[in-house]
Amino acid sequence: MSETHVRFYYRGQTLMVPLEFIARQHPGGCEVLLAHADMDITKVFEKYNHSFDAIEIMRDWRVKEKKSVAPRAQAANPPAVTHCDVGDEEEDDEELRAIVQEIKKKEAEMKTKRSWWNKVALSIGVAASAAAIGMK
Repeated sequence: MSETHVRFYYRGQTLMVPLEFIARQHPGGCEVLLAHADMDITKVFEKYNHSFDAIEIMRDWRVKEKKSVAPRAQAANPPAVTHCDVGDEEEDDEELRAIVQEIKKKEAEMKTKRSWWNKVALSIGVAASAAAIGMK
C-alpha cells in the first residue's frame, strides 16, 4: 500500500486503486476493499457480479510492473476489518480517518432512513390489504 493507492491483483494483473475511491466511492465500503489489500481479488470480485462499469474502471488502474510481485494468498475467510486503517502516515491518516468517519456516519443515517421508509411501506401495504379485505 502506498500513501495514495492500495495494490490488488485481478486476473494476473496488478491494480493500484486510489485511496480516494476506496474511502469515498466504493459502494461496498472501504472495509471490504482493505480486507483484500495486496491479494488476488479475482474470485471475490467475480462472486459479487460487478457491473461492466466496475470492470472498465479497473482497467484504468492497471499497472505495468517491471518485475513480478506475487500477491498474498487469498484467505478462505479474510479477517474482518472493523475500521479503515490505511497506514501510518499521521497527516494523511488523520484526513482519511475523518473521511471514513464521515462515510460511516452517512451510512448509518441512510440505514436509519431506509428503516423508516421500510416501516412506512409496510404500514401502507398492511392498510391496503386491510382495505381490500374490507371491500369484499
